[in-house]
Amino acid sequence: PDAAGHNHATPNGYVDLVAAYVRRFRPGLRAVKLGGRGTSGSLIGGPPVDPHYGPGSQLRQAQAFLTAHRSETVLVTVNIGDNDVERCIGAHKIDYACVKDGMSTVARNLVTIGNQLHAAADPRITIVGISSYNQFWAFWLNGVRGRQIARQSADIVTRLNQTEDQAWRQSGVFVADSGPRFRTLDQHLVALRGHGLVPRAVEHICHLTWACSQSPINFNDHANPRGYRVIATSVIGVIRRTGLVP
Repeated sequence: PDAAGHNHATPNGYVDLVAAYVRRFRPGLRAVKLGGRGTSGSLIGGPPVDPHYGPGSQLRQAQAFLTAHRSETVLVTVNIGDNDVERCIGAHKIDYACVKDGMSTVARNLVTIGNQLHAAADPRITIVGISSYNQFWAFWLNGVRGRQIARQSADIVTRLNQTEDQAWRQSGVFVADSGPRFRTLDQHLVALRGHGLVPRAVEHICHLTWACSQSPINFNDHANPRGYRVIATSVIGVIRRTGLVP
């Protein structure tokens, strides 16, 4: 977000950082971005999030690129599914029927996405699905009800990540779980400037994302540059284990 709270594309996202790392070992590598706001359903069926990407959904665009550059593409990263469930969590209320439906959708759609990416790509490609942090720990700073929502969200996001991880693995996609690096489940109390003692999970989410911002940014769940470095580190750890890079 800019100073007025409006979101803009960043050249310092985890994709940029991962690409820069891989490029050290594969000179000339080009990063192609097809990301954008949406759910697993919109990724599969559209509409396109950016007309500059080309026609069709994000998945169709990715498949077209992989088919056209089958022997050249070495890595795909996918971060999707969070919005299917996290849209059900508000600052004052959680819609558990919505959560249940979203979990089922994620379990089904991520397998479809992983299978279809593999079908379009070279068999040697590395595809990494990313599990995420719990931005709702920021609600801890909103008083008694906020703390209740934050605690309840911890179980939901844990189950969401487990659902995503299982679906990715079922479709042959490697998993990079950045949650532990964000200390998502760490309840140890630490000092947070201006707020006294808070769980370490709260301190980390405030340090690594825009979720604890003051007006006019307010609650913005995107990672900041520090947070993107943490996510990139998770992805790099996976691709090193797969042998894509040393």
